[in-house]
Amino acid sequence: MKNSSDIALLTMRLISGIFFTVFGIMKLTGLQGFADTYLGGSFILALLVALGELGGGLALLSGYFYKLGTIILALIMLGAIVLAHPIWDPAEMMNGLIRLIMASMYVGLAMIGTGHYALKKV
Repeated sequence: MKNSSDIALLTMRLISGIFFTVFGIMKLTGLQGFADTYLGGSFILALLVALGELGGGLALLSGYFYKLGTIILALIMLGAIVLAHPIWDPAEMMNGLIRLIMASMYVGLAMIGTGHYALKKV
């Protein structure tokens, strides 16, 4: 019998996985604009972030490469705090704190695992 922890993990994985898959695709379709707005014009860094979000989102959704995907998403969130949403900037503090919470959630998800409902437990 499945327990509520499995359902909770599935819910977190689905919502976050859909979010990052969609935003990874959006970043890929407007890569230079994303690079110019948030990353000082660095096309390579923008590509890495976009692919990391897409891959991390798919890892959350499927369970394949799950730990790697969650760690990549945590690193992207920490990078966003430094490069785009610094918590020391009053105008960006709330956005930065949200990313800090998200990074801690992904570290926790990496430690807990996928739960029962996944295509593959990794």
